Amino acid sequence: MESEGYTTSTSSFNSDYNPNANHVNGAERKIANFLFNSSSSCKVTITEQKYSGTYPNGEWQTQNTISVGNFTK
Repeated sequence: MESEGYTTSTSSFNSDYNPNANHVNGAERKIANFLFNSSSSCKVTITEQKYSGTYPNGEWQTQNTISVGNFTK
C-alpha cells in the first residue's frame, strides 16, 4: 500500500503569528500530521512538542500525540 505524508506546524509560544519555531529551552509547538494512503483515506494527528536545550544543540521532544481521526473521501 502506498502512502504519502504531509506535515505542517506552528509555534504557540506567543499570540503573534510567526512561521518559524522558537528555539529556546521550554518553547512549545504543535504539529499537524496528515498521512494519505491509496485507499483515499487520511489519518490526522496533532503532535505537541517542547524544545529542550540550547540551539543549535537542543532538540524538539514529543510531549503528547493526539489522534484527530481517520477521514475518507
